[in-house]
Amino acid sequence: MEDYSDFSDDPDPKTAIDDNLQGISFSPPLWEQRLDKFREILFSLKVVEVCDLGCGSGKLISQLCRCKGPRRIYGVDIDKFSLEEAAEECRPNMADFHFPRKHELKVSLFHGSILDPCELIPYQIQCVTLGEVIEHIYPESVPILTENIFKYIYPKYAIVSTPNREFNVYFPDPKHMRNYDHKFEWTRKEFEEWSHKVCKEYGYEVEFTGVGFPIGYQDHGFCTQFAVFRKQKFSYEKRPCSVKKGQFTNYEEFLYEIQKYDDFKSKFINSLYYSCNLAKSWNYLGNEDPIPLTEVFRVPTICVLCDGSLNRLRELILLYKNCGSYDFIYSQAYDTLTLVLSSDESSDYSSENEDI
Repeated sequence: MEDYSDFSDDPDPKTAIDDNLQGISFSPPLWEQRLDKFREILFSLKVVEVCDLGCGSGKLISQLCRCKGPRRIYGVDIDKFSLEEAAEECRPNMADFHFPRKHELKVSLFHGSILDPCELIPYQIQCVTLGEVIEHIYPESVPILTENIFKYIYPKYAIVSTPNREFNVYFPDPKHMRNYDHKFEWTRKEFEEWSHKVCKEYGYEVEFTGVGFPIGYQDHGFCTQFAVFRKQKFSYEKRPCSVKKGQFTNYEEFLYEIQKYDDFKSKFINSLYYSCNLAKSWNYLGNEDPIPLTEVFRVPTICVLCDGSLNRLRELILLYKNCGSYDFIYSQAYDTLTLVLSSDESSDYSSENEDI
C-alpha cells in the first residue's frame, strides 16, 4: 500500500520520502512550512506559555526552545520512544549558550494520553498546539479530545493543523489517505464545521489559514489547513473537578537559563562564517559557489542566533553585510549567500570558530 507520508510533519528520511510526488513540489518542504506557520502564529499572539499535545519527536518544541518569547513549554505524548527523541531534540546544547536569553525557559515532557485530562498542564494555559495529530485518533474519540482541550485545559488560544482531504485529488489515488496511521482526513467544510461547533460550545472564535499552496495546485485549498482559536472571554474559574483524570508521568525536564551576550554582532559574524563552511561541506560546494540560505539556516549555531527565524537571518545579513572584514553577496532572487573573505583574515576566522 503506497504511503504519502512525505506530507507528514516528520523530516526524518526513515519515515518521510521526498517532498515531490507526481509533479507536486513544495519549497520549502511541507513539514518546514508547517513549523514556520506555528512559529509565526505563536509569535503574532505573543505566546510565552504553550502546551504541544501529541508532541511526537519534539520538532516544534525544539524550535520554540530556540526562539525568544517562550518561558514555559509542555509536551505530551503517549509514545515513550517519541518522547526519548523529543528529549534529545530539546536538551540544551552548546549552541544554546550563545543565544541571548532575557528570561528562563523551562521545558517539561509528560508521558500520557492526550485524550485524558492532565493536572500537570496549567488550567487556562496561554496556548495549546495540536499539529497533525487529530487525524491519528479514531473519529469517536474526537469529542473526547475536544472536551479535554477546550473544557478541561481551556486555553486562551489553540492552534490546530490537519490535512485537507480535498487536496488529495492531486495524488495518484485520491481516496487514499496520506499516512497509513490516519483514521480520517477532513475536507475544508468538515474542518470548519468541527471548528465552529467548538466555538459555539466553549466560547471561542476561530480563523482559518494554511500552508502548502504550490502554483498549479490551488483549486482545492491548502494542503494543510490550520484553525486558530481565540477565547472570547477570560475567566478566573477553577478547573472542573468532575473529570476522571489520566495517569501521567513527568518524563524529563530542561531549563534554559538566562544568557547575556553583549557583542552580538561579532558572534553573529563568526557563527555565519562557520555555518557557511559547514553548509558548503555537506553540499559539496566550492569556495565561491552560492550557498542556499536554507542550508546555512540548518546549522544550529546560526539558527539560535536568529531566533529560529529564516527571515531574521536575512535581516541580519543585510544589516552586517559591510562589516569591513568580509563581504556578503546575498541574492534575494535565488535566496543564496556567497561569503568572500580576505585571505589574510580567513585563518583568524577559522581558528575562532573551532570553539563554536
